[in-house]
Amino acid sequence: MFRKLLLTSVASLGVLSPFAAGAKVDAHEFRHEIRRERACRVYYRDPCRPVWVFGGTFHGHLAAARFADHYRCRGFAISIR
Repeated sequence: MFRKLLLTSVASLGVLSPFAAGAKVDAHEFRHEIRRERACRVYYRDPCRPVWVFGGTFHGHLAAARFADHYRCRGFAISIR
């Protein structure tokens, strides 16, 4: 009798398992983006000030280098980070 009860319960669980409710998942879609350009910050050093002064933030090294040329022409030391 125990064998029949065990066999019946296993069979009923096997039949009803596709109808079981799954857990709610809030997942993000994984993106394979490669950002080649990152934000570059330009700092300049004024001869009258002992610290580096923030000049601006730019998307990409080329835009930051163009902006830094204006400070470099005026005689400031430039750092692009």
